[in-house]
Amino acid sequence: IRRLVAGASVVVNAGDADREGQLIVDEILDYVGCKAPVKRLWLQELNAPGIKRALDRMKSNDEYRTLSLAARARSQVDFLIGMNATRGYTKLWQAAGNDGMVHVGRVQTPTLWLVYHREQERANFKSVEHYGVKVTLEHANGSFDSNWVAPENAPFLDAEGRVLKRAEAQRVAKAVEGATGEIESTKTEDKRQGAPLPYTLLDLQKAANKLGFTPAKTLEIVQALYETHKVVSYPRTDCPYLPEEDFSKAGDVIAAVKSNYGQAWQFDGKHDLSLRSAAWNDKKLGAHFGIVPTIGRVSLSALSDAERLVYDMVVRRYLAQFYPVHEFKATVALIRIAGEQFKSTGRMVTVKGWKVLYEASGDDDDAKAPALPVLKEGDPVKVDGVSLQTKRTEPPQLLDGASLLDAMKNAHRYVTDPAVKSRLKDVEGLGTEATRAPTIENLVKHKYMVEVPKKGGKNKGKDYTTTAHGRALLQLVSAELSKPDLTAWCEGKLEEIVEGAMPFERFSAIAEKLTKKIVDELKAPEALSRVPKVESDNTQKCSDCGGTMTVRSTKDKKEKFWGCRAFPVCKHTEPYVEPT
Repeated sequence: IRRLVAGASVVVNAGDADREGQLIVDEILDYVGCKAPVKRLWLQELNAPGIKRALDRMKSNDEYRTLSLAARARSQVDFLIGMNATRGYTKLWQAAGNDGMVHVGRVQTPTLWLVYHREQERANFKSVEHYGVKVTLEHANGSFDSNWVAPENAPFLDAEGRVLKRAEAQRVAKAVEGATGEIESTKTEDKRQGAPLPYTLLDLQKAANKLGFTPAKTLEIVQALYETHKVVSYPRTDCPYLPEEDFSKAGDVIAAVKSNYGQAWQFDGKHDLSLRSAAWNDKKLGAHFGIVPTIGRVSLSALSDAERLVYDMVVRRYLAQFYPVHEFKATVALIRIAGEQFKSTGRMVTVKGWKVLYEASGDDDDAKAPALPVLKEGDPVKVDGVSLQTKRTEPPQLLDGASLLDAMKNAHRYVTDPAVKSRLKDVEGLGTEATRAPTIENLVKHKYMVEVPKKGGKNKGKDYTTTAHGRALLQLVSAELSKPDLTAWCEGKLEEIVEGAMPFERFSAIAEKLTKKIVDELKAPEALSRVPKVESDNTQKCSDCGGTMTVRSTKDKKEKFWGCRAFPVCKHTEPYVEPT
């Protein structure tokens, strides 16, 4: 690179289209002493037409300088906090007699806290029994169901509007049994529902989690579809919108997709290339755009089963942009019976539209609210059946791959400080589209949390729960390192660097001061008293000095042995046998 740059009249920075990609190439050019003018190639898709368009739009690399500074600042603060806190807390951990080490990170530790926080919500949850009344009504145009609406501010309601007294529900059920009533009001609205926007990585990971794929596995699959097979666009994106100029290329994309499917093409061919969804919007584009199929050609037989499933998801979402809007009539009817109010809702589909692509998914709002018969104000109705409903509030579910990703993105929900909450919401939470899955995998790898099968035979995928080691880590570290607030602060300052509102040197000084504060707190005499004691499976008593032996590895990492932790004072070792 040094030789090529030295002879170049112009150099092009073609790093990834984000702050990290900017920094990587800038550091190389700085290292080799580049003196030539530098242009910035901002690539958002790896195909010939996309690359040509990006070449025509190149700007001076200097215009991206603050992006590079922000990436350097992010790297610095993560290194300072991660290295010093991990080292410091590990020393404190071991000083209290614990084995091994602890890993502390600006994003990783708060992610673990999210899993623990949900576990605590479940542990402290108190189920509430509440009641309802459901009736089946006869009408001249057909029968339908309706539910009792308790009066507002009634003394037997809780803050959520639930009926807590069974006797009140029983009273209403008895009063309306066999009674006649009338339609008090009815309102029907024509509603339209546009196609869902193309996938972001987060959206794709959440959707694929329902198929049993972990976030890391989904990222691995879609990365292969992009990098190896070249049939989808850049996957590490947080923007669902598409460039307006790509609308005219949809015919070529769909032709390539149909060719890839061949005889396996499963869509009905009713897409209309003249239809333009809300996805095509330059004003809402970020550094990247939504994940969509490309003009890349490959036979589906070349894809693994997992790759085929994810490719199918991306294709289906893209095709939906060229189907009509889903239209339906939504009706709300209020009924008065024996002085009590009941409510019925229904919907009648008038145009199926893009939803024909998802009919087999089982996730259809249309089926959950069937159409009501034609009703008008004053129509008589008769109660044909009454049921008293007893319900219990359910505890929040453990976090799985989809909900943990969602919690990371929306970490502002867990922050109480209004200013910090707003900042964290602006930067979309903990980590980025590209780093969230690896963060989760690291927590599992280091055994701070584990994956457990979801309860219920039909449920696919796994939930996350913390281990004793993970809970001990959260008990050990300070609140500023375990809660999402610190990331909110950091990301806010990084945005200020990008905008030119904060000098890099100022951020660097603050990061160093924060790190020193963390280390000073670890050195305080009282710090040792709050370290929890966690028994390890990898310890045993030393027969020579009476101390603790731990499992160690030879220099070549090929063999394990028991070694005394008092080394070099005690050099006693024993053979290690893997447990069966």
